[in-house]
Amino acid sequence: MNIKNIIKIIGKNFLAFIVGGILGILGTLIIVPIVLQRSLEGKSIGAIALIPVFFIIYGIFGIIIGGVLGIIVYNLIKYFRNR
Repeated sequence: MNIKNIIKIIGKNFLAFIVGGILGILGTLIIVPIVLQRSLEGKSIGAIALIPVFFIIYGIFGIIIGGVLGIIVYNLIKYFRNR
């Protein structure tokens, strides 16, 4: 295996991570407002002011989890397609 093939494999896995991270962010943008709206009903202004912090934290988790799952799904599809 030469360096060109190794870089190509790393690039494909990185692309799978990016696509999974984007899907994780989209999932976060859909799910978090619903969850926060239900959990913060009737709470004080201070709790409501923390909503951007929740978006940042859940966004980071969405990127990481989505990216890792993207790599796993990509490699599983590649494995079963080559069988």
